[in-house]
Amino acid sequence: MASAYVHSAIKEVSKLLDNVKTSDTTELPLWSTFGPIMYVAGSVALFGPHFPVASTMKPFLIFDEAFPLIAGGLPQFMWRPAARARDELAGEVENWVKGCQEREENGLDGWEGACDYIKGLPVIAKEWSW
Repeated sequence: MASAYVHSAIKEVSKLLDNVKTSDTTELPLWSTFGPIMYVAGSVALFGPHFPVASTMKPFLIFDEAFPLIAGGLPQFMWRPAARARDELAGEVENWVKGCQEREENGLDGWEGACDYIKGLPVIAKEWSW
């Protein structure tokens, strides 16, 4: 699924670059052009190929956009959509972790492709009673 998204993104970037003339300058909208690609790449690099990139991107982006409000200590009613997105994202990650654990119980590498830091999170969570 991630590779289909990346191919689509490459096609869109190519269209934008086709419009760039060598004698003129053209501004590309950096985040809307490359942000989703960076999200997919970062997610797959950290969590591996089984991470639900497609269903986590939108809630992540909503939460990320509101993060300055959250970090600034504003009351939750001012960032309610981001709170819903955070909860949705947490549910998706929880389901992904359960899937990893199920694959492991079936004798597979449940955390296939995930970085060592992510593989260690369940151990840390258990130790700290999360």
